[in-house]
Order: sequence, then C-alpha cells, then structure tokens
Amino acid sequence: MSKAEARQLVEYMRKIQRRMGLNEWRISLEIYEQTELPSRLWLEGEAGIGYMSSWHEQRSATLHVVAYPRDLTIRQIIRHEVAHLLLEPMWRVVKRVEKPLGSTAWEIISEAYREAEEIAVNRIMRAMS
Repeated sequence: MSKAEARQLVEYMRKIQRRMGLNEWRISLEIYEQTELPSRLWLEGEAGIGYMSSWHEQRSATLHVVAYPRDLTIRQIIRHEVAHLLLEPMWRVVKRVEKPLGSTAWEIISEAYREAEEIAVNRIMRAMS
C-alpha cells in the first residue's frame, strides 16, 4: 500500500470519527501487509481482518487492519472498528463486575457481552450504509 493510499485511509477514519461524534478520541491506524500480521490478527489459524485496542483513560485507540482484506473493503473495516468506540462506555460498565463475579462467571459474561457488541456494531454498519 502506498503512503498516499494510507493517508487517504487516515483521512477517511477521521471523517468517520467526526460523524460518530468521537472527536475527543485520539485514534491511530496501523495497516498490516499479510506477511506482517500481529499474532492477535490470527484466529484459529486463519488471518483476521481487524481489531481495535483502546485506552479509555487517555481517550486513545489504535485500529489494526489488514491492507488487503478478502471479503470487505478496508473502509468497511475502519467503520466497523471505530463503531466499537461508540459502545466503549457500556463495556466500562460491564467491566465493573469483573472482580465481584469471579473468573468463571466473568468469562461467561464478558464473552456474551462481546458477542452482543458485535451484533450491535454490525447493525450500526448496516444503518450507515
């Protein structure tokens, strides 16, 4: 991917960020070629297409995306990952019960929340298209 293409994607990410009302967040974009994928982008032996790391206290996030995804455009992945930030306040609420629940219950609750979050983000994506 050329530097010009990467700059265009960062500009696109900023536009989506503004449209979603996430102006207070500092979001960066990491684009990976297939040969340099971080381990987190490997799911059950298959290459994933993107994920987001976020730090609420600093209002900071990094999107990690594959340069040439197989089924979606890179812009769709960027929109999807930025949309996760819309739901980040709810994750912080869920996170409050982690210690009181204990590890077994927490694993169940956190997995169920993550699945529900993916459903919500996918619905947001459909509404934006």
